[in-house]
Amino acid sequence: MDWAELVKVYVEIGILGLCAVLTVMIAYLGFKRSHEDNKNKDKRLEKNQDKLDDRFDAMLKMIQEQNLAFQEQQLKNNEVLISNIVQGVTSHVPSSEENTKLTRITEEVDKTLQQMLIYTNADRVDLVQYHNGGKGVNRQSFLKMSMTNEQVKIGVKPFMPEFKDQFRSVISYITKTLNEKGYCYIDSAEDVKELDPGTYEFLINRGIESKYCMAIRDTQEGYVIGFVCIEYIKKENAKPDLVDKVFKEKQKVLETLLNL
Repeated sequence: MDWAELVKVYVEIGILGLCAVLTVMIAYLGFKRSHEDNKNKDKRLEKNQDKLDDRFDAMLKMIQEQNLAFQEQQLKNNEVLISNIVQGVTSHVPSSEENTKLTRITEEVDKTLQQMLIYTNADRVDLVQYHNGGKGVNRQSFLKMSMTNEQVKIGVKPFMPEFKDQFRSVISYITKTLNEKGYCYIDSAEDVKELDPGTYEFLINRGIESKYCMAIRDTQEGYVIGFVCIEYIKKENAKPDLVDKVFKEKQKVLETLLNL
């Protein structure tokens, strides 16, 4: 091989090597560019996703605020409606016909209580009716009661003037027993001393040793709307058998009168 051929071989090898190097470099640059394009594409997608998330959060917040505003407005509307109803009831002036009817009912109730007083030789017979009285911060009505009718033996102090707007929990043992059984017989105040100190103090402070109560119910729904009580200052004078008999005779009479 002469020098000319040798030089020719080296030149060909160099050109092939250079081509190989260039091919590798081009492939690398193409891969790198593709990788960078993918990264940029991922960044754009991530940025778009962030925008979508922000828009979704904004829409959700707007919906929640609108829903809250709607609920608050509904509560205000309900309060106005209830206030108007209550105002209408409390400011209602009975007509002449209504007044006559209520007066006759009261007279019949008092007459019935007087008969019960005489028949049982009790010291006091009274009628207590349930009602609501104001509301708490949770808008729940307070459960109260008031004595609306009373008959007493001569010499016995009337209790009705001070028994107004009393919480039913004051004598919870009595009201609870009436709801469960329909009657509550306390032969001696000492019997409830341990069961319900509140009821015990209520009786003792008012000089009542024996108290017999019967529930008065709504004639349509059957729930308790009040109760009638027969009381004795001295437990020795109590006549449970007569009390039980007169309750059975007068319960329907009183329920009919109070549901007219």
